[in-house]
Amino acid sequence: MDDLGKRYTPEINVKLEVSEIFEGLGRTELFKSKITKQFDQFLIKGKKVLKNQPEVKESLKSLENSFDELHTLFHNTDFLGTAPIPVNDFEDLLNKTQSSAQDIYDYYITEESKVQKEKNNYQYYHKHGTELRNVREFEHELSIFQNLIHSSSFKLANNPFLLLDGEAGIGKSHLMGDIVSRRIKKEHESVFLLGQHFVTEEDPWTQIFKRLQINSKSASFLKKLNQRAEESGKRIVIFIDAINEGKGNYFWNEFVKSFVNEIKKYEWLGLVLTIRTSYKNLILPEEERTSLDIVEHHHYGFRNIEYEASKLFFDNYNIALPNVPLLHPEFQNPLFLKLFCEGINKAGLTRIPDGLQGITSIINFFVKNVNNALSKPKRVGYSDSLNLVQKSINALIKYKVNNQLRYISYEQAYEVVNESISSFTDKKGFIDELITEGVLSKNLFWKQAGDYEEGVYMAYERFEDHLTVKYLLEQFPELEKEFKADGKLYVYVKDEGAIYMHKGLIEAFSIQIPEIKGYEFYNLIPDLKDKYPIVESFVESLLWRKVETINEDSKQYVNEHVFSYQDTHDYFWEIILAVTGIPNHFFNAHSLHNHLLKFSLADRDANWTQLLKYKYDNESSVKRLIDWAWSETDKSHISDESVLLSSITLAWFHTSTNRKLRDCSTKALVCLLQDRLHVLIELLQKFETVNDPYIYERLFAVAYGCAIRTNKKEDLASLSYYIHQTIFKDKDEVYPHVLLRDYARGVIEFARFSDIELPFDIEDVRPPYKSLFPQEIMSNEEIDKKYKFAYDAKDLKEHYRSQSSIISSMTTEYGRGIGGYGDFGRYTFESALRSWDVNTNELSNLAIEWIFEKYGYDVEKHGEYDRNTNSYDRRASTIERIGKKYQWIALYEMVARVSDNFKKYERWSFEKENEVPYQGPWDPYIRDIDPTLLISVTGSYDDDEPQDFWWVKNKIFNWDCTNENWVNDSSVLPKMEEIIQVRDNIGEEWLVLEGYPSWSEPKKIGEEKWDQPHKELWCNIRSYLVKADEFNLFKNWAVEQDLMESRMPESGNRYEMFSREYFWSPSQDYFMSDYYGRTEWISVHDKESGKYVAEVNVTAQGFLWEEEFDKSKQETISFLKPSTVIHDGMDLNYSQREGEFIDNSEAVQCFAPNVYHDSQSYLLVRKRSFLKFLNENNLKIVWTILGEKQIIGGRSFETEYHGRLEISGAYYFKNEKLDGTIKTKIT
Repeated sequence: MDDLGKRYTPEINVKLEVSEIFEGLGRTELFKSKITKQFDQFLIKGKKVLKNQPEVKESLKSLENSFDELHTLFHNTDFLGTAPIPVNDFEDLLNKTQSSAQDIYDYYITEESKVQKEKNNYQYYHKHGTELRNVREFEHELSIFQNLIHSSSFKLANNPFLLLDGEAGIGKSHLMGDIVSRRIKKEHESVFLLGQHFVTEEDPWTQIFKRLQINSKSASFLKKLNQRAEESGKRIVIFIDAINEGKGNYFWNEFVKSFVNEIKKYEWLGLVLTIRTSYKNLILPEEERTSLDIVEHHHYGFRNIEYEASKLFFDNYNIALPNVPLLHPEFQNPLFLKLFCEGINKAGLTRIPDGLQGITSIINFFVKNVNNALSKPKRVGYSDSLNLVQKSINALIKYKVNNQLRYISYEQAYEVVNESISSFTDKKGFIDELITEGVLSKNLFWKQAGDYEEGVYMAYERFEDHLTVKYLLEQFPELEKEFKADGKLYVYVKDEGAIYMHKGLIEAFSIQIPEIKGYEFYNLIPDLKDKYPIVESFVESLLWRKVETINEDSKQYVNEHVFSYQDTHDYFWEIILAVTGIPNHFFNAHSLHNHLLKFSLADRDANWTQLLKYKYDNESSVKRLIDWAWSETDKSHISDESVLLSSITLAWFHTSTNRKLRDCSTKALVCLLQDRLHVLIELLQKFETVNDPYIYERLFAVAYGCAIRTNKKEDLASLSYYIHQTIFKDKDEVYPHVLLRDYARGVIEFARFSDIELPFDIEDVRPPYKSLFPQEIMSNEEIDKKYKFAYDAKDLKEHYRSQSSIISSMTTEYGRGIGGYGDFGRYTFESALRSWDVNTNELSNLAIEWIFEKYGYDVEKHGEYDRNTNSYDRRASTIERIGKKYQWIALYEMVARVSDNFKKYERWSFEKENEVPYQGPWDPYIRDIDPTLLISVTGSYDDDEPQDFWWVKNKIFNWDCTNENWVNDSSVLPKMEEIIQVRDNIGEEWLVLEGYPSWSEPKKIGEEKWDQPHKELWCNIRSYLVKADEFNLFKNWAVEQDLMESRMPESGNRYEMFSREYFWSPSQDYFMSDYYGRTEWISVHDKESGKYVAEVNVTAQGFLWEEEFDKSKQETISFLKPSTVIHDGMDLNYSQREGEFIDNSEAVQCFAPNVYHDSQSYLLVRKRSFLKFLNENNLKIVWTILGEKQIIGGRSFETEYHGRLEISGAYYFKNEKLDGTIKTKIT
């Protein structure tokens, strides 16, 4: 492993899909687990198709029989040993299920078509929608399972002989090192050999035994390995990396067949050979690979995960990340990354030097530092000022250009290099040093059938293009002459075909000519300047050239030529978004900002917004910027200027109707700016005149999220002052957006809570606010006449329907008679305004007028986009119409103006009797994103997966007992003391304040858990603070209670509140009121007597964020937080990590483990600190236990009910030890 050197760096450990094939080769537990899970899903989905339908009775019976046969086959197959997996048998049965399923599907779709024809409605399924969905879902799982059994992983399970090929520098050696290391950790043994150590032309076994320093014969060696593997029950794999290296090209072809076949005699052994792709046919010709029956797989390197890999490279080479975002797409290329990082490393630097901009300076930097390395006495030894590396490169390029070659034969290159430097050194073989340093690559090239030669070329193609152009520009400096018909460079531009043929050089000309000559390449070829490949090369050059070469002339060319092609238009914006964070770049975010700010809302939405539509669905510059900003990566090294530029671009993403893009951009900005409030203020100032509320509102959401999350509380004063001056102070109208107002207020309220001195009255920022309200509102008839198109009009264009759809969508419940309402109009718009004494239909008409007159919806500009987007209901589509965007803007403005000008009543007061003040958008609830929360998903608990966490006690039960015994046996229960009090991995004790442990019988493969009766035991553990003088009374009472009957107070949760609004906010105060039945201390009374027992504080409270319109989250987010009494009493603060609470020394004192772990829901507190808090505040704690042992699931209870064992009890500290009792009863 050590001899891999730089080719294997454990720290650069990126999980690749190709790694999975080695699980099959090793027949590992992970391999079996994956197959089992997939087969399980296949059967579950398949059984849903088995609905009785007489017309397809035979197909259903055939399908059911196939499932039975597959089930038997699966259980009779050993996936861990060496016995052959019956792939053909699986395949035959799967094909039968596919045929049966198709017959069933054909029947249902035929019947459905008849119904659709009768109803003349082909938009929906009317009769067999569920059945068709079940068949499609089954066919999807069937396809996945078929792909699995045909995968390389499956093939290798039966035939553990792999030939892995890949291009130079793609990471084959690193992959081998990583696989062998992981096998070692899992106690799977391997033999690992490197091709570079095969240095003679002797047979491979002779060389292997010499290398291993053992005296053996191959048969004896393999027999012993096989015995060892058989005894362990784990296949041993022999890995030989890079068989084309060393002398491999000279001997492997002769011996590889016998080598492989000898190992194949031993069933517990496997073999992996890796090879550079171009050598594959030399060492193992296709017919020989076929006869050997060896599995082949191509390694694609970091494809699809390049972004994550690039960050690891910088860390590995100990290079500080640049002070601009690492968003250049070339940094995703492993070979470029390696050359770039090694160049900096060879220079002895730990950061990218200033001025290292543009491809030219990067190449020069790389060449210079390779030259410095080779000039050292221990290497070649010469004066580095001679730059023999550059001289060698120039000589090779000259030879290649003059002879019009793709590559130079190794022999010829050897001579060319030696000749070019012979005056400066006597040492031979300098070309091999260039290969070692990664300047050149050596590969195998086929000349004609059966004839090949080794050739060399620049290791990185883009470097070769640029070094070639550099040479050409030095040799032929009079460019105006040389690009004309009789010039030396005319061959590259004589026509459009020549340009395409030399595309790499054209791109290099587009970069270097402006850098060297100060004018654009296209000026030298005026007749071709508007041709697509020239335009595209110019756009590409913007990413690579020195920033000072881009100017107003560049902008003019963009407007006149780049925007004339749709592809270069889109590519230009892709490139620009990659450079927006670079200070001094002509097209950075300042340019973008000035460009976009000048448009009207409607015109911007007609272009920029539509450009963004799908930009978060692929590896675009948009996604890279968002993912970078919204990551935990340390960004302290990024300059304020670059952060501001990146933030400006992220802010402009908020015009988008793609909810996921917009919401994720919001979270990205919070993450980027939470500790740079001074930059945030600059950003807010930049957008003071923006005419799109979609942007301005979210910038204040960002401000609120940053204010609450910042570690630099001292900066809250300046942010609060700015917001007060901009939004609230002496305004005739406070910006009429109900959410923006709340965010702005929230910043200042939190500053006040944080004891920041504010130079203004806090009441300035609290509702009610001021705004005007229109006196005249259009009627339905006026709306229809002015804005609605007749659907039956002969000249109706299809996209005109988008305009009428806005009116339909906005219709309230009875706004146009009974029925015919729009989902948005009834369930969103009208619902939001129900608490005020207003006519919601009139307000809907006013909103429609705003959409067309105030915001500027134009069906000619937006209608086609909306028609293709097609989201007309209230549900949360990821991508919405532009019309829907304006509906949302209208809603939030309407609620703002109504709350300022009309009386509000209790929400459920139908007679509108009890007037109440408007306090915030939590009542009525109209929030759409939580800017204080930066996670997108929490852990996912699966009760069929083992819980390997220190806070979980894995009680092992005997599931083989009868259902009756399970329920009736009260002696087999978990020890509650061990569940309540736990130790972490370093021995520190923690207490479970609340938790929901459960244990259930493992389900059988192919069955939905809840479809079948199974054994289960669940517990609810809750705890209560009680004052010391009431402790004995309460704990004695609790011990005697049947908690199934005497329900105790529970931790509730509020979906209306943001995560970090707990413990301090106006919304917290609002909901901790008598009206909502919540106070910190709750009186407990005995259920039977009604007598007062004690006042208790529920130690936990729940956070729940299930907002359907928030697309920054992947699923509902839910976890526990400590009560306010504990939070304040222990002086806890929010950690940067969600669900964690820290003390003033930043030590975690309380946390919800299910936030970051696939755990059940718990809330834990550090015992030592917690008991100290209790003692100091004269408090005690009592836990209640509620649970059941039962048989659950299926329908067996209808004929065979076994009852259930109810569990009830209480625990507390007695003489510093947990004490308590559990009572059980059968019901």
